Amino acid sequence: MTQASFRSTRLPALPLGERLASVNADPKAFSDRMAMAVPSLQSYEPIGDSEKFRSKPVAIEIGGLNLVAGANTPVSVSVGAATRCNLLIPFFGTNLTTIGQRQLI
Repeated sequence: MTQASFRSTRLPALPLGERLASVNADPKAFSDRMAMAVPSLQSYEPIGDSEKFRSKPVAIEIGGLNLVAGANTPVSVSVGAATRCNLLIPFFGTNLTTIGQRQLI
């Protein structure tokens, strides 16, 4: 992959800042890291051309509360039964969550 193609997929700025963020271009490696942080993760796969996959997360802790902000190219994520609560707030783009037969947009 060339530097030009790497830069061609721009991700929006993160609400927690950019200083600690790093761009990931390997969907399998990123999925493996996500699985360590989210034990209920079953799959995290790019939608479309995996060569164009980019993900840029940043995490901070405030008083014992972990906050994570991320931007990524389109992905499909599947999780099993969760052992803890997660709150997802999309700032840009579209999120479709399916629980059983119910879809939340």
